Amino acid sequence: MELSSKIDLHSFASGCWVMIDTDYIQKLNLRYLDVHGEDNHFGVMLFSNANKIKVYPKKLYNYIIRNNSTINYSGKISINSIPFRLRKYLKYFYDNPMVFSKYYRAGGAAIMLSSLIDSFKDDKEIYNLLEKTFLNRYCMLALNLQNFPNDPLGYKRYLPLAQKYAKDHNIGAFALVYSSVYYWIGLILISSKISFSHFLKTPYYLYQILKDKAYTKKCKFDIDNYWDRDYALKVLNHKAYKLGIKLAKII
Repeated sequence: MELSSKIDLHSFASGCWVMIDTDYIQKLNLRYLDVHGEDNHFGVMLFSNANKIKVYPKKLYNYIIRNNSTINYSGKISINSIPFRLRKYLKYFYDNPMVFSKYYRAGGAAIMLSSLIDSFKDDKEIYNLLEKTFLNRYCMLALNLQNFPNDPLGYKRYLPLAQKYAKDHNIGAFALVYSSVYYWIGLILISSKISFSHFLKTPYYLYQILKDKAYTKKCKFDIDNYWDRDYALKVLNHKAYKLGIKLAKII
């Protein structure tokens, strides 16, 4: 975690490049959470509790990058990116996989934030390192749950903790900008490229976004004093936000 802090690393996935002593993991009773980003949580828990870690420098793992993976290097989120067991919840998010994926990501961050705080609240050394690396980012993402009117997976029960943490650590710019209806309009337009059926449904999606009171119609935000200001600026400079602003001017 000290190295992660120095190089500004915000993820700690370790699902496939570690060998773990069986007795150790049984003693921890460590399991993967059923959330987005579960390997990050597993990695932090695994290494934070370890007494000994050895690094083998030779590269032995080949990573295959493909379309429609959960990592999604293509940047396009289609129905194939959503696990079968979760597709029934798409109806709560305008039947749009991209919107649902953002809810799923925020919910995963909220659960991981809660789990790590509970696990290390009495270990000041580990907790302080977590604050410098992962907790702030998890909180930043978790706050986006405020921007979704529906919560079929029950993630919002973790919001009070995220909001308290955010207040204590001056986090909130990212969620504030995320609440802009212009960003979501642009996002819907971009997601229309996923398939022809999505393209045909775009007017319906836009109508649903515009009538949804969860989103604000602000286009300028006072974010200078927030910890996550730079992340918020990335959203403001994202093509989705700029596209939404342009469309709003035309309308």
